[in-house]
Amino acid sequence: MNKKPFIIFFALMLAVTSITSAQSPDDFRIEQLPNGTIKIMGFLDTRKKRDDTLVIPGSISGISVTIIDDEAFFPLLKDMGYGDSSQVFPNRVKSIILPNTLREIGNRAFDHYADRSGGILSGLVIPRGVTKIGQGAFANAASQSSPQILVIPSSVKDIGGGAFYRWNIGELYIESVFQISKHWYYGEEPFSNINSSSLKKITFPANWPDSTLGRLGLPTGFINYYKSQSKKAGAYTLSGQLWLYSGPASSPPDLSSTSNAGTQSKSKLVVWSFTDEIADMLDNYYKKSHPGIEVDYSQTPSDQFQDRVDRVLNSDKAPDVLTLESSFVRKYVESGLLLDLTSIYEKNKSKLIAYPVEVGTYNGKVYAMSWQSCPGAMFYRRSLARKYLGTDDPIKVQALFSDRGKLLESAKLLNQKSGGRCVVVSSLDDLNRSFLGARKQPWVVNGKLVIDPVMEEMMDIYKTMYANRLEGGVGQWSEGWFAGMKDMLRDKSGKLEVFSYFFPQWGLHYVLKTNAPDTSGDWAMIQGPASWRWGGTWIGVSKNTKNPEAALAMIEYFTANDSLLEAWANDTGDFVNSINTLNRIKNNYREPFLNGQNYYAAFADIVKNINGKLDQSTDDAIEYLFFDEVYSYVSGEKTKAKALSDFRLKVQRQLGL
Repeated sequence: MNKKPFIIFFALMLAVTSITSAQSPDDFRIEQLPNGTIKIMGFLDTRKKRDDTLVIPGSISGISVTIIDDEAFFPLLKDMGYGDSSQVFPNRVKSIILPNTLREIGNRAFDHYADRSGGILSGLVIPRGVTKIGQGAFANAASQSSPQILVIPSSVKDIGGGAFYRWNIGELYIESVFQISKHWYYGEEPFSNINSSSLKKITFPANWPDSTLGRLGLPTGFINYYKSQSKKAGAYTLSGQLWLYSGPASSPPDLSSTSNAGTQSKSKLVVWSFTDEIADMLDNYYKKSHPGIEVDYSQTPSDQFQDRVDRVLNSDKAPDVLTLESSFVRKYVESGLLLDLTSIYEKNKSKLIAYPVEVGTYNGKVYAMSWQSCPGAMFYRRSLARKYLGTDDPIKVQALFSDRGKLLESAKLLNQKSGGRCVVVSSLDDLNRSFLGARKQPWVVNGKLVIDPVMEEMMDIYKTMYANRLEGGVGQWSEGWFAGMKDMLRDKSGKLEVFSYFFPQWGLHYVLKTNAPDTSGDWAMIQGPASWRWGGTWIGVSKNTKNPEAALAMIEYFTANDSLLEAWANDTGDFVNSINTLNRIKNNYREPFLNGQNYYAAFADIVKNINGKLDQSTDDAIEYLFFDEVYSYVSGEKTKAKALSDFRLKVQRQLGL
């Protein structure tokens, strides 16, 4: 992961999704919905001149944007004989970027809003997670001069008539069956009046009901041929058009055949990243050992990276290789748009730590791998351990914090022995990931929300800690949180002593050591109550890569080359993913900040028990909603039953689970 801007990055990630845009969130008319999310209703000032790109924010004031209202950006109401002059827009756009938080796009939301002379330059990306596209939603909003690539993701369950009226579509990928809603003006076909002569490629579910085939608005030749082939999965060509039947609706289409192999030099790889780590690895290691490969490297800030990738990943403009952050790696692993890396894993699995591969695995295949791992640990103050627990020996201290019950017991003991001055952590937020890591089940099982008993137990432990002042009462990454590291945290009654902080390895080097240098030597580390992880960077290959052989070789070099990983670990201190490398170097590390403790060897033991199979693409959204309800219960605003009920309801409304 990128170390330099990590404090700013993690502060930003406290929101579910945030998108930097040419528009300010204050530009939009909004309505807060009963489910706690926001509906965007249009611009406050429709006459204001704006940029060519319309970026819909993923959140406003920390609240997720899930709906775009009917006719929110429809500029022609007055021109068509109704409405008022405030709805006449001074300019239209050439690009529309939608956030990953979006669930519904209203009727005629963007009708006529794009500049059809130039079109949506980079293509329109319907975010995975959108369930409904309204009638006429994007009617008359695509270029008539250049064919578009359009993907209807499997999350979409309902599309209205005329949703893509008069689109010029070159490639259409429909991932699953959806319902069709009729529109009074555009009729009932979602793709009515499209330019069928431009449509060269279609992927289509092999189980589409006969009753609605004719209501799609697709070319008659395609529909007739589709029926004549008995809707068998496979690829068929007719009159220069390639039609790929994708098979079961639950399977994403295989788009690997759409890449334009041969248009790029076989000795060149395009690499995109949100972190400068990969740039260091490319410049200092890869290029020196691979002089025959030209690397075109590009770095984009993490808060803009997904939007950039989403616009092109399903096209021939996609990068060959891309890095993926912990918070969004599962989104792309589950997307169907990454190349299968299973052969690389099978070749090297005996020496790879399990959890990074588990995170990158979906439906039994590996789509992302990592050169690092980020196991978490409990870092505690030796002086406070001796003072209140009678020992600072990591083995003995671990015994006092080895499970959730002992964590609470020891927190009470610290409070009692110190007269209420010593808190086990400065923020309850520090404990979140250790409880998440202790779960037996992920949040979603067979399409249904599951609340693991560990999470309900966590709610009661937090309630007890909060009520009895066993924690410092500040937020993670806040001023008070940092103050606690250097003995400067105070509450209304005076100074507090903070016993511990929960971090992965990068937290030791880039948080504790940099913010509390005067406490060097007074820290030690243990696993604490559970195995867990925090952060990390994965790397994958686009299915549309023009150089798959070199791209796959790069992945294997970065994630499974022992010589590279040992050099990288020794040069940077990064905790790598190779068991072979760890075994060779783990006894070489003694950390003065930890009074000589070998943190590398300790992490090598901790990492063995982390469960990467818990990770899912919906985790961030679900956990944002969950912890919001947890703190409502902890603070006394709601009962536990009410908080859990509200959590289930919000997940159902926002994610359809």
